[in-house]
Amino acid sequence: MDNNKKNIICIVIIIALALLCAVMFKFFDNKKFWLTDDFEQRIVQYNEKAAQEKAKNAEDKARREAILEKTPGIACWGDGFTYGTYGGGTNYPATLEGFLESEDYPYEVSNMGVFGEDSLTVLGRTGAVPFVVAEDFTVSGTNEDLIELKITSEGGQSVNPCMQEVNPGFNPCVVDGIKCTIYGETDSADLTKPKAYYFNREDGKQDDIDISAGTVIETEGSREYNDYINILQIGDGGGYADDNELAGQFESFAERFGENGKYVVLGRIGGSEAQNSALDAQLTQRFGSHYVNIRKLLCAQNIEGVEYTDSDKAEMAQGVVPACLKTENYLNKYGYNAVGKMVFDRLKELGIVEK
Repeated sequence: MDNNKKNIICIVIIIALALLCAVMFKFFDNKKFWLTDDFEQRIVQYNEKAAQEKAKNAEDKARREAILEKTPGIACWGDGFTYGTYGGGTNYPATLEGFLESEDYPYEVSNMGVFGEDSLTVLGRTGAVPFVVAEDFTVSGTNEDLIELKITSEGGQSVNPCMQEVNPGFNPCVVDGIKCTIYGETDSADLTKPKAYYFNREDGKQDDIDISAGTVIETEGSREYNDYINILQIGDGGGYADDNELAGQFESFAERFGENGKYVVLGRIGGSEAQNSALDAQLTQRFGSHYVNIRKLLCAQNIEGVEYTDSDKAEMAQGVVPACLKTENYLNKYGYNAVGKMVFDRLKELGIVEK
């Protein structure tokens, strides 16, 4: 067979195959030819599921944003017990946030605890018992100048803010309408006590302004946390003359943040049942379920993973937080984790967290 005949046969075969393919594509639905009905149904189901998931995610996002619009987060105010002193990196606000995340609550938790502060200093940062200027002074110069000033609580009592590197809820401050940063210089003999305070203006001006004694120092905490769920722990670091005064300080906090019911107060952790019974009774009467008796709860349960000695059990019988939950005079990681769970349970019981 010569080459011309071979070429003609090849052309005929190619044309025949092309015609056959055209007939088959016309006769069959191309998609159904290659895909089974079951596979096509799975694609439809997948697309429907993806659309539903997208809609649910959008709905969840809108719901969480609506919750946070009303209540932006949780602020835990306190001294070293809130900060997590001797917790080895564990503190109750972090534990609380972990429990909230595990049950899909949208809130972030801010640790507003500072080691070494007394109750009036903690309350000053919240604005519940404000810091005030103790003596007249004059704002002068620019933002490059530091001006010494004296600070007390509104009743004239001594306070000790800005003694640590971290001072949440304090700066920036506003004094007589002037935005400023206030710096503290520590006493070399006691690093929790102030030697001096300095005012640094941030208003960009250079005029002289006289500030009178008694002028309130508006802290960042007094302005930015009004809509938060606010939790207060004080009582173990001094700052009050007696239990009646301490109860009054808790009352000031509740008046400051409790109008919407979004607050919790934590009682004194140190001491025995006998030493705390009168204070506990006052706080229970004033705040009801908004009061969490941390000391009593820590003495009423055995925490998983903790070995309790006979000495520990004897302390618990006296209403004293046992040594197995403490390091020095503070809690250890087991104690802080337990407090975080207690606060979480109480927030849910009060119905002041949403999801």
